[in-house]
Amino acid sequence: MRWPLHPLSTLLDAAQYGTSAKAGERGDYPIIRMGNITYDGHIDLKNLKYIDLSEGEVTKYTVTRGDILFNRTNSASLVGKTAVYHGAVPLAFAGYLIRLRTNHLAIPEYVSRYLNAPVAKATFRSMAKSIVGMANINAKELGTISIPTPPLDEQARIVDILDQADELIAVASEFDARLEALKRSWFHETFGNLFSGPLIGVISRPDGLPRGWQFRRLAEVARLATGHTPSRRVPAYWSGDIPWLTLSDVRELDGMTAQTTIESVTAEGIGHSSAVILPTGTVCLSRTASVGFVTTLGRPMATSQDFVNWVCGPSLNSTFLSAALRHARPHLLALASGSTHRTIYFPTVESFSIVVPPLDLQQRFAERVGEVAQLRLHSVSQTAKARELFGSIQQRAFLGELTGKATERALVDAV
Repeated sequence: MRWPLHPLSTLLDAAQYGTSAKAGERGDYPIIRMGNITYDGHIDLKNLKYIDLSEGEVTKYTVTRGDILFNRTNSASLVGKTAVYHGAVPLAFAGYLIRLRTNHLAIPEYVSRYLNAPVAKATFRSMAKSIVGMANINAKELGTISIPTPPLDEQARIVDILDQADELIAVASEFDARLEALKRSWFHETFGNLFSGPLIGVISRPDGLPRGWQFRRLAEVARLATGHTPSRRVPAYWSGDIPWLTLSDVRELDGMTAQTTIESVTAEGIGHSSAVILPTGTVCLSRTASVGFVTTLGRPMATSQDFVNWVCGPSLNSTFLSAALRHARPHLLALASGSTHRTIYFPTVESFSIVVPPLDLQQRFAERVGEVAQLRLHSVSQTAKARELFGSIQQRAFLGELTGKATERALVDAV
């Protein structure tokens, strides 16, 4: 059966914007900011800042167990991140978030699951208005979103099913994580044990470079290119045959070769924007919001403006460059500016230098990584199957098509 649709506003007791107080290293309350809401619907409590709240502000600007946090502004691909707070200690929440409290008609975890589903994400992308380069959805607009609303016991069952599917994805990802650790170990063994710091970024020339190694401006050994977003008001610019890399893709593609993307654009969209089609082998670094993720293009693609991209010259191997950027991630994160929307700006990127090993050493490392990549293909395939299963279960659950037997068959098929 299909569940009745209700506007989100009818499932809520309250929707409250967070505090605009400036966060710092000290204060009475840790504060959850938009960077603490992950794209897959969790709250990451690392790197918390702090604020002070007056007695009258505590109730208004803190979250308690069961509250939903909705990321109302960000880049268009990240607006709408949603998570439920399960902590025991009240925490403050920032102004770029909306706190949602459900009423007797809805379970918080169910509402959060729906707001993180692809159908809701697509709605957010079409609904969001651009304000000073960032997409924005206000509380009134959010309240108009229609949500399938089964009885509470069915909502709880759906949440439990989706939690089980999440566990399958975690198991499928574990092997991939181990291979990634092996690749990092090889990089350090081959290049990083000679120097204490990063090999790329705003760095000084290391002492005692081995013979044949060079210290160069990155722009001298690779061509820097940027990305752009074609106008979303023109349908003819979208859903074409040119993959378009965004922040929604890059977390899963970190350290990997990008073959497909969530969104695509047309040649007309490229022609009427500052976006460019980048060649196979281009190395892409996310520079805003999700800073420091790296992928290499496995086919010609365009990217959003959230990336800086390098087309390697003859003395630089793209596999080495990708690994060097990932090895330097803590250094690159420290170069980002901004209290809420962290960004590495282009003048900083243009000043990057790099330690360049001999090309034959880079190529030997790339060949070794290539062997691991073949093993990784199987791991990625398994993870993709698990995610595909999750998407199918999720869609069927919200449509009211997930009976007990159907659920059992779907989970058995995934094992």
